[in-house]
Amino acid sequence: MTHSFPKALIISESPAEMRFLYAFLVSNGYEVDVFNCLDQLNSVELAAVSLLCVDVEMDSGIIESICKGLSKTHLSLILFSFPPDNLVLTRWVNESIFLSIENGFSISVVVVQINNRFELQDESFFKSAAFSHLCYSANVVLPSYEVNCDHVVDSTQSFSYSSISSFSVESATKDCLSCIESEYFLDSTALQSVDPLPFILRSTELIPGLQKHSKPLCMIVSELFSNALEHGVLGLNSDLKKTPEGFSNYFLEKQKRLKEISNGFVSIKMHANRSLIDRSVTVVVEDSGKGYNPDLIAIEANQEGVPYNRGLYLVRYLSEEVTVSPKGNKTTILFKWTL
Repeated sequence: MTHSFPKALIISESPAEMRFLYAFLVSNGYEVDVFNCLDQLNSVELAAVSLLCVDVEMDSGIIESICKGLSKTHLSLILFSFPPDNLVLTRWVNESIFLSIENGFSISVVVVQINNRFELQDESFFKSAAFSHLCYSANVVLPSYEVNCDHVVDSTQSFSYSSISSFSVESATKDCLSCIESEYFLDSTALQSVDPLPFILRSTELIPGLQKHSKPLCMIVSELFSNALEHGVLGLNSDLKKTPEGFSNYFLEKQKRLKEISNGFVSIKMHANRSLIDRSVTVVVEDSGKGYNPDLIAIEANQEGVPYNRGLYLVRYLSEEVTVSPKGNKTTILFKWTL
């Protein structure tokens, strides 16, 4: 009996630069073809593809071509992005999911935000645990990848990525069951220029009924991201805020450290679910910092006259559950909502 391998396509005007990606996919059981552009494929060939990897810099019109393909098939899509296209592509990732939901298809999209093209020619880039993890985020089947819910990304990773997966079906009772998973991994370069909150909250609009609860959810995610960036990555101390002028000094020090950072990361993962029995959003925010003692923060927040450390109290008030990792650098919240 002939064994059928999953099919992957690599689209790039510079195939030699993608040779390590090619080798990576072949080693994980994929049948891989390389093309210069999508125009070389017909709809039948594209429909057989389960994974599409695209060097986006090659053609400014590639996004429109991919959109046409998305309406014909279910697939995992990995886009390799380079400055200054990163923000444009991340916005498109959010918008493209509306198409998949509207047509009842499942799709996983990852934008890999690389700082320079030389990284594509580095074999260690594709062999890294971080790259395997983002493939897993795109629902790419990797026999060699070991799923770990407590996966910790290497803080020396030199690229950022954003991903969204969506799934929409109609049940026998005609109730729409929808699930959105999104993940935003920001390295030190991205943290200096990208605010992920608008993109994250945009994805919540895809779940029917959740949009009207976006305000408290926005407050939760904003607070967790600020804590991860300011106290985790930048190592800022809230004691600077003890005086009125301290708030100004705190902000100036934040801007100074943000310009100087050369490593570190913040990872934001969100899973939103709408079903007959479960309407919830789980958010996990992790950073590369040393962590903190949540009990100590709670004590300080309850002290009279302390004008800071109220954020975690607000998060606990708005959330159904809050869990902080033993190290203190990863916070998981459960947000429940009703129609």
